[in-house]
Amino acid sequence: MVNLLKYILVSIILFIHATSSFAQDKGILRGFVSDSLNSQPLPYANVYIKELNKGTTTDFQGYFIFTSLPPLKLNVFISYLGYNTEQLDVKIEAGKISEIKVQLSPKSIQIDTVEAVSKRIINENVSDLGLHKIAIRDIEYLPKGVELDLFRSLQNLPGVQSGGDVSLRFFVRGSSSNENLVLLDNATIYNPFHAVGIISAIDPDIINSIE
Repeated sequence: MVNLLKYILVSIILFIHATSSFAQDKGILRGFVSDSLNSQPLPYANVYIKELNKGTTTDFQGYFIFTSLPPLKLNVFISYLGYNTEQLDVKIEAGKISEIKVQLSPKSIQIDTVEAVSKRIINENVSDLGLHKIAIRDIEYLPKGVELDLFRSLQNLPGVQSGGDVSLRFFVRGSSSNENLVLLDNATIYNPFHAVGIISAIDPDIINSIE
């Protein structure tokens, strides 16, 4: 019985010694991964050792660790979505802890120019009682003075009143003349009226229709 206890005790001592020797033959690699612009940690970044075909990810604070690594010179790849991948050569020494800090730079992504073109769609089923659309050929049949004048032609529409024989200012449904907004191809025309009413401020030859 005594010999059996001695045998077990010697076996335990030899096992502890072998385990200690094995641990001294291995190394540890730990590190920290962050953003190069603001030094913020990058959680769940990928860390891969090519020679050992072994990988891990950083924790929510950006730290990672490899244990029981052989004493070799290893190629370590650190990657993260939206960032440039970094490759480092790390030398692992037996019984020691190797530590690295990696800063990943954001990846620049260039996309093609996107041009959005919209077109006004008039719903024929919807009635707009306040809208008058007049083609230029219809204006030519309206009464005119010396020449075809857009503003003088508008004065013949229902609800539009003239400011006088000389002025081409007009009043829509009793509102003031300065409350009328005049747009030419969506560009605002300020003070489009002219004196005496001989020459039109807008050439009717460049107009297709009036709304």
